[in-house]
Amino acid sequence: MLYPPASPKVKMKVKTTEPEGLRLRLAFAGAAIFAVAMVLALARALTSGAGPDFIAGATLALLACGGVALLLGLWTWRPIAEATALATRFAAGETDLRLDASRGFASFRRLATVLNGLADHINDREAQFRLVSEATGDAVWRWTPATDDLVWNGKWQAIFGGAGETWTTNLAAWCERIHPDDRESIEASFHAAIGGSGRTWSEEYRLLIADGSYRWYWDRAVVLRDEKGAASAVLGCMTDIGRQRAAEERIWNLAHRDELTGLPNRALFQSRIDAMMEGDRKGALLLLDIDHFKEVNDTLGHASGDALLVCLANRLRACVPESGIICRLGGDEFAILLPSADAKQADAAAARILAVIREPVEGQADVIRPRATIGIALVPEHGATPSEIMKSADIALYNGKAEGRDRCAFFEPGLRAAIQARSDLIRDVRDGLERNEFQPHYQPIVSIADGSVRAVEALMRWNHPALGTLPPARFLATLADAEVALSFGRALMAQVLADYRGWMDAGLAPDYIAVNVSAAGLRLPDFAERVLTRLEQAGIPFSSFALEVTETVLFGTGSTNVERSLAGVHSAGVRIALDDFGTGYASLTHLRQVPVDIIKIDQSFVRSIVTDRGSQAIVSAVLELGRGLGKTVVAEGVETEEHALMLRAAGCVEAQGYHYARPMPEKDIRRYLADRSSSVPGDVQGLLPSGALS
Repeated sequence: MLYPPASPKVKMKVKTTEPEGLRLRLAFAGAAIFAVAMVLALARALTSGAGPDFIAGATLALLACGGVALLLGLWTWRPIAEATALATRFAAGETDLRLDASRGFASFRRLATVLNGLADHINDREAQFRLVSEATGDAVWRWTPATDDLVWNGKWQAIFGGAGETWTTNLAAWCERIHPDDRESIEASFHAAIGGSGRTWSEEYRLLIADGSYRWYWDRAVVLRDEKGAASAVLGCMTDIGRQRAAEERIWNLAHRDELTGLPNRALFQSRIDAMMEGDRKGALLLLDIDHFKEVNDTLGHASGDALLVCLANRLRACVPESGIICRLGGDEFAILLPSADAKQADAAAARILAVIREPVEGQADVIRPRATIGIALVPEHGATPSEIMKSADIALYNGKAEGRDRCAFFEPGLRAAIQARSDLIRDVRDGLERNEFQPHYQPIVSIADGSVRAVEALMRWNHPALGTLPPARFLATLADAEVALSFGRALMAQVLADYRGWMDAGLAPDYIAVNVSAAGLRLPDFAERVLTRLEQAGIPFSSFALEVTETVLFGTGSTNVERSLAGVHSAGVRIALDDFGTGYASLTHLRQVPVDIIKIDQSFVRSIVTDRGSQAIVSAVLELGRGLGKTVVAEGVETEEHALMLRAAGCVEAQGYHYARPMPEKDIRRYLADRSSSVPGDVQGLLPSGALS
């Protein structure tokens, strides 16, 4: 029974009523008087010398009186003794007991009826209690401190599982099942409740169940105390709150963890960096941004972008020290907190992170070669508050991107002014684009042999309202911003196509016009379709248009999409020119993989061709390579007649540079083309002997 035994203070008194009480008293009194009379008579007979017959008769009468008294005692006191024994057992906790209410005197029958009714009432209450406990699904228990007996109701097996003989039957065994992380506090709380004066106890903790797992329970109890205030029994029940806890954990995770990667989110990150700043106030913050992640979403789809983020998050978990805290702040931006780390440790951690991120990721349709940029700020050197540290790391990240991405950069105090200047420049460039302050200037590509114009390259110039005409070097850094680069591309393409169409109508158009294209533009999934559509709308043959790309555009995230875009326009007839050849990576590989028609020798080699034998050897090699592959080779940066003569002697056919013409606005290039079409400069052939560059 889960109910505690009745209090020993309870006493039951049954009062007999008249005339039954009077009859009992008269019967006992009469038997007693008769017995006394017989004893006195017998004594007198013995002293007076009465005969044997009288003595025998008196003795027999006395025995008969005793028998009658005995029968009266048995009839009267035996039921009372039975009732007393039953009440004692009942007080000890037994309720399945019955008295025979059909025999004995009337008072006993009434007592038996009362006791039987009380037992029935208690049994009924316990049955109701058992039904309620089973209906609620709770495990009900009772622990007796004196015997250390722990008793459970029949619901425990459905809740905890396992066989009955394996479940806990004492307090120590129960405590062993509590989760190690909870055990000490729960034991302390329970013993405090038992040893105190309170009547209730309630805790939530994890308990080991039969399948070997831990489950959350809400355990609450009532402490029953004796006359001295000591705990005589503890009655409690346990409710399975695993689902509730799981729901609470899900809600907490939704508020504090990134749903995609499972990493702490910005809210949790803020609390962690606050704690670090309030603690030992030493450590490092690394802000990490995935380079060109937008192009992954745009070209491969958001599912591929999400898969890449999950993969990179797992890589970060594997390479960041256990003491580090990794957070996803949003989009493609992550933060790594390294408590107690110094500059050397932060730099080493950043190097490991970049190395693991660079490993290719197998996508559903393409292999992604991710890259990342990391900005590092140290605590407390680079800020006294979390917001200052975040700002410093963000500035360092911005600087790393400006320096070419795929690297880590530490914050430096002087960067604040530089970053502000870049920010102001981007704002001014955007405003200039809206005000149409950017206009294309054109530089001719000429035949070294006769000076005729073979093509024209469009180069953007900024007609600044206060500073005049500014070359690309003054705003080139803003093209690292994808949005600015795409805006430049749209503005340049619209004006260039309109100008070339006008030259065609006037009969002045050269073979083709070349336009530089940004990596952001080439990574657009519909780049080829956009270019071809605009050429058709302008009425310009595809073969009269060329796209110039640098080798660096072909690397990093989205390189597969760049190659696809170039292949798409090239298959339609658009020419592809590889600009600044020789300054990038694995140039020969690119010539094999990318459909290149024109190779442009970087001006750094051309400018030093007269004095540097190394540059002469490189130029000769590129020219020979171009002839072998059937590519047109254009030398950039031809500034003197000596450059032109040496290049022609080496077999270079086309050149571009200040020696022939500077970039000029549309009205000037139109006049230049008109003049060239009516007058061609004399031949310069034969001024240098054959093999002058060998």
